[in-house]
Formats: sequence, structure tokens, C-alpha cells
Amino acid sequence: MRTYSTIELDGLRVNSLERPYLAHNEPIPELWTSDHLSRRLVEAFTVLRRLPRVKGPRAPGNHGPAYMHDWADRLAQVEDPEILKEHQAEQNRDRSQPSALDIQHMDQCNEFLRAFRDQDELGALVLARWALASAFGQSVAKKAKEMGMAKSSFYARREGGLKTCAAMLNRRGISVF
Repeated sequence: MRTYSTIELDGLRVNSLERPYLAHNEPIPELWTSDHLSRRLVEAFTVLRRLPRVKGPRAPGNHGPAYMHDWADRLAQVEDPEILKEHQAEQNRDRSQPSALDIQHMDQCNEFLRAFRDQDELGALVLARWALASAFGQSVAKKAKEMGMAKSSFYARREGGLKTCAAMLNRRGISVF
């Protein structure tokens, strides 16, 4: 299997939201724009994904002794592409905790969506579902279908929602981060 350098991987990416939004690469605009808002919403749901899971009472089970796999079982697991893919995905998962600033920005983005929901409930729902799907690597077309919308109308509603929400934030004088 061929390994790619980071420069080659950047060239293979299609969606601009796959790259991290760093201030030294792209300056922060003075006013909210739809592009900047979309990046911040996706980042907010990415932070939500990185938050630790809620700990509570454990589910029943896992009280028996651990099962020891023999060598033949291990070899069979490695040869199965499905199991290998799941194992590699688990190994490559980002386990870093978000910073306090990341969590603060996530909360602000959630407040933006709540305030925008008072203006345009469907637009806020489309923005939230789109950002969630983008951050979690889910299918946007599937989210549109769940809402009973065509993919093109979902994206049109998203674009309109981003412009309207950015204008609302600018009218309220909310600082850009």
C-alpha cells in the first residue's frame, strides 16, 4: 500500500472544509461571512465530537473472564479486510481533548443557531444537520433525504441560511472569532 506525504494528501482533498481553518493561513474577516460562518459551525460540531462521553452507570455485561484469542484467530482477523479497516479507523481516531477556547466557540456557535432558529426554523435545522454531517463524516445527501428535501434544495437552503445568519450576526454586532 502506498503512503502519501501531507502535501500530497492536501492536494487530494476536494472539500475546503477538510482542511483545518488556521488564522495564519487565512485571515479572520472583520465581519461575518457565509464562508467563515460555515467553517465555524463545522468546527463547533467537530469539537462536540471530541468532547468526552458522559460517564454514568455501566451497562450490564462484561463481567465474564476475558477471552484469549489464539494465533489462528488473530491471523484471520488481520486477513479480513472489514475487521482490518475497523481496527485501523480506531487506531487513527483523534483522541485529543478540546481546549477551553474551542468549547467556548462551540457554545457561541450553538447560540448563533438558537438565535437564528427564531428567524428561520427550517434554515437553522438545515445548517445544524449539514454541519453535523460534515463534522462527523456522514452523508449530507442522507441528511437531506431524512428531512424530505432534495439535495439541491438542501444546499440552496444552507447557502441562504448561512447568508441570513451571517447578516444577523453582523446586525447584532457579534465579534468574529
